[in-house]
Amino acid sequence: MGVGVVDISSEATFHALMSLGPLRSEWDFGVYQGTMVDHVNGHSDIIHLQMRIKPRDMMLRRYWRREDDGAYGKLITMYSEMG
Repeated sequence: MGVGVVDISSEATFHALMSLGPLRSEWDFGVYQGTMVDHVNGHSDIIHLQMRIKPRDMMLRRYWRREDDGAYGKLITMYSEMG
């Protein structure tokens, strides 16, 4: 586990965590690339991540919400690992 302080807005942090493009590889070295498979609704989607480490591929369902105070909550559920 790691702890760090980031001096940016919750909105900017949320977008960095949700990124699947080049921005993600700047902070998440395990991810090679990601693509959105399905946008389920305004608060949920399914993504495919290709990893640099094993397991090589993962399908994830992401769910997020914005709290009244402006903070974001995020839940990730793994659909499957593809070796």
